Amino acid sequence: MWRFWKRSVAFLTLAAAVGLWCLSPTLGAKPPGPVASYTLTDLLGFHNPGYYQSVGEYITNRENGAVLIYGISYLSSPDGPTVQHPALWTVDSSGAFPDTDPVDMGVPDSARELRPAGINRFGVAVGSTGVAKLQDENGNWVFPSYVDVPGLPYQELPSPVRRWVEASGINDAGFIVGTYTINSTDPNDEDGLENVSGIWQVQADGFVTDPRRLGSFFPTDINNYGVMAGHDYNLGAPAVAWFENDALMIKVLEGQPQLVGSAVVALNDYPHSDSRLTVVGHFALRDAAGNLTGDWRGFAWRPWDTANPTTPLGTLGGRNSFPQDVNRAGEIVGYSDTKRSGQQAFLFKNGQMLNLNSMAAVGDRTLQYAYGINDDGDIVGFMGIPRPISEQRGFLLRRIVPNSP
Repeated sequence: MWRFWKRSVAFLTLAAAVGLWCLSPTLGAKPPGPVASYTLTDLLGFHNPGYYQSVGEYITNRENGAVLIYGISYLSSPDGPTVQHPALWTVDSSGAFPDTDPVDMGVPDSARELRPAGINRFGVAVGSTGVAKLQDENGNWVFPSYVDVPGLPYQELPSPVRRWVEASGINDAGFIVGTYTINSTDPNDEDGLENVSGIWQVQADGFVTDPRRLGSFFPTDINNYGVMAGHDYNLGAPAVAWFENDALMIKVLEGQPQLVGSAVVALNDYPHSDSRLTVVGHFALRDAAGNLTGDWRGFAWRPWDTANPTTPLGTLGGRNSFPQDVNRAGEIVGYSDTKRSGQQAFLFKNGQMLNLNSMAAVGDRTLQYAYGINDDGDIVGFMGIPRPISEQRGFLLRRIVPNSP
């Protein structure tokens, strides 16, 4: 385990993402129910004339009661439309953050927008170019990924071909997973490029190593035990991978044909071979004849739970559900269609799909998307606010009684 510089925002040492950034959210009816499980914090964004648009995406575990939240907020741009910048909220033990606005983490010179891809407990964050500003010598737009180590400028993740790099996760040891392009000898590959997967490492001096190839395994997340979740490209099935004596080991989900081609999003923090290790994602639903219905359903996969390895999550009454994160307690958050076609945030716990709007005093706001949950049970995402103008705003649901270690 390494030690990194502390970010100068008064925080004691302590993120595919799927998101719909609609500026005028569709609101659904909130279900009735008790409101005693969480307190709600409005994550105000950067102050722009008339609005504070923001999204909370990643949250660290509590340290002395405090957490880091990594997401995005919007800035009015003098040379074009509103742009998104990575934003950092430091939330104290009371559930409040000291300033009206989050910290604007800025963007590298080569990017107009940067999409967050994860943050670790030391405040080391990774992101991918959302809107590019640079072109290569052939006029192709360049989409690098970057790591933000507190105290250092943005660093571009090294790659053989700069054209496209997509970071997808980081752990506390500074390992970063993602995909990138290399030159291809296959004449069928578009533009002579091939997409491959890899793992980088932020070293003790804060600088990043070259990527190491991961073969047919394409990761979307990595936990603090070095276990990666993703899919096996050759089989098109969910998989987990880890290193043993410098050899990459891969375990593929077998015997579940309906999950072939499914999307894996995240995993929780257990070592490989632990029956509590849980991977979440979503799959395309099929009817009895095997035909696609057009619906999507969330699932949980426990690779070493021989008694109950997979669980479909259901919905909040609508057609689709999309898990986004899972914690050590096996609690899963995401968003789901409701009976009235609006999408609302859910918590899957003890085998039940729960609407988060029934678990906190939300007033006229609607919790629409939950993106991250920490091991204490705190949840981040964004909500719709109908008045005075329709806007999306990040939220923190802080569990009143945190999960036990």
